[in-house]
Amino acid sequence: MKILIISYFYPPANFVGAERVASWVKYLPEHGIYPIVLTRYWEKDQKDLVKIENAEGTIVEKLHFAEIHRISEKPIYRDILLKRNKASILRKMLSFIQLLCDNFVFTKSSYYPFFKEAKSILEQNPDIQHIVISGTPFHSFAIGYHLKSIFPNINWFPDYRDQWTTHPYANSYGILSSLLYHIEKKNEKKWTSNCKNFITVSENWKDNISEFIQKEGNVVKNGFDFEIEKIHSKSIPQKTGRLVISYIGTLYPYQNIEDFIEVIKELILSKGFEIQLNFVGCEVLPKQKERIEKLTKAVAQHVHILPRMPKNKLEEIYQQSDLLLATRFEKMKGWYPVKLFDYATNGVPIILFPSDQDVMEEFILKTKTGIVISEKKKLIDYLSDLIVSNESNNLVINYNELAIYSRSSQAEFLKKVF
Repeated sequence: MKILIISYFYPPANFVGAERVASWVKYLPEHGIYPIVLTRYWEKDQKDLVKIENAEGTIVEKLHFAEIHRISEKPIYRDILLKRNKASILRKMLSFIQLLCDNFVFTKSSYYPFFKEAKSILEQNPDIQHIVISGTPFHSFAIGYHLKSIFPNINWFPDYRDQWTTHPYANSYGILSSLLYHIEKKNEKKWTSNCKNFITVSENWKDNISEFIQKEGNVVKNGFDFEIEKIHSKSIPQKTGRLVISYIGTLYPYQNIEDFIEVIKELILSKGFEIQLNFVGCEVLPKQKERIEKLTKAVAQHVHILPRMPKNKLEEIYQQSDLLLATRFEKMKGWYPVKLFDYATNGVPIILFPSDQDVMEEFILKTKTGIVISEKKKLIDYLSDLIVSNESNNLVINYNELAIYSRSSQAEFLKKVF
């Protein structure tokens, strides 16, 4: 069975969104499915969204188990300004104009070239019955809506990697954003009106989206791509008297990092403990980097703020870490951050503080991949004991429970959707 998967993000792009679809391409063939992926052209480990100047046309890569179609477009003026970090006001104006096109003028949208290529693929492959369109960007759902009008016999499935307009913070960023929010709410209902049903990453999100668009949903988690037998738990602390704690990935404004940093500052300044705190990739949202710098000013020499990095370099950070920090998302339910799965497969204990009292806590406790703490005093006591104790503290990972979250298992769930 052939399926068409349309995803703006796909390797070698260095974005979390690329990994979900890449895992489907890897594992769906084991279940008799031949995926044809339509994406854009990316350079190796590309970390920005700017289109590549020397790329043009569509590049098709045919493998024995899949096909990858990469659309190449010359950068528009906004991309050139973005690459050169010039004319921010003009850049924002051009971005807003593009957003209007994405919402109102499909033939001028960023995703119309994907529609044309998808139409060609479907014409050449009349045996394709199913299409998955992975968002973000959610405006790409318009592709499915328009394809369905031309090919009425196909089933198409929007894949929500985020909640879009049902996200609790979707309408909280000012007058202009509020206007776009109401426009996109209407478009979300319109574009998903002819889909078969939808896919998302958690039960809570499925219920919220289903209530809004009035379609049935399916849960296919992000999971991890790692062989269970290669996961070995790590004892902590690595060195008596010193503790390395790392937070990997984006930090959002609705995550409470203040309480954790307050505890770390107390342990360093009042008790004289040697603690190193790593933040890797938080520069994605510059204001959050500034937030960390301001909060940790008194212990700046103990805090390392590092840029996003490829996985092979990130492995070094994991190996040097004694604990991997996760923290809840305020007013958010059903969020499995991708870092949670990456953390679990490195064998380094996860510390969730404060607890989300939801899926993150459930995952950690069921898989036995870390500890969950919500009170500052308990956190102080726990970290103090780790630093002064001469005894190792080993994880006893529940491998059977962890295996449910493997991307191989999740691909099997996706097959059942079809």
